[in-house]
Amino acid sequence: MGKIPFKVNFTITPHLRLYTSMSTSKAGSESLSFFQRFGIPISNVIMYSSLSLLSLHYLWTRLSLSELKEEREIELSRLHQEKEHWDRKILKSRP
Repeated sequence: MGKIPFKVNFTITPHLRLYTSMSTSKAGSESLSFFQRFGIPISNVIMYSSLSLLSLHYLWTRLSLSELKEEREIELSRLHQEKEHWDRKILKSRP
């Protein structure tokens, strides 16, 4: 079997994984790519912001639908009362 090209060193800083080459043993010569250093934090920010946006959109939709439902129920009850009024008026006018 060949050498594993990378080993993972976990540091005290959360969300920072240092990928060092097995061939380089000097700590000062570690060259990390942008994705290796910032990939996990950036992906976490994108994931949590997307989750927050979807949650807020869902809650806003539920709230607007409940308000719309209340408005329609009020309008329906008003129309029902108007119908009852006209039914009574028609029944009174008949001989």
